[in-house]
Amino acid sequence: SAFSRWVSEGIVPKPLPGTRRWDRKALDIALDKLSGIPVSSPSKENDGDRQLAEWIAQDEVRKAARLLDPAYVRKKAEEDARRAKRIAKRSPLLD
Repeated sequence: SAFSRWVSEGIVPKPLPGTRRWDRKALDIALDKLSGIPVSSPSKENDGDRQLAEWIAQDEVRKAARLLDPAYVRKKAEEDARRAKRIAKRSPLLD
């Protein structure tokens, strides 16, 4: 396809290492350059980065709170016990 040719010719960046996914912003910048659209330098931290950092911090708090919940701990212990039984059934070394 034309896109694959552009990647092989270096017109647009390659996918992220180890994946078949592309950085959308890097593609936008490459296509803007190709079109002659002036490319502004990216800010050090945009609103999306700030929101992501806030979400990560809140998620860490939620995870920590979950570990203090006895019902959650009991549920995880039961899941681990079921998983161990399934593994033991499949493993000839544990007979």
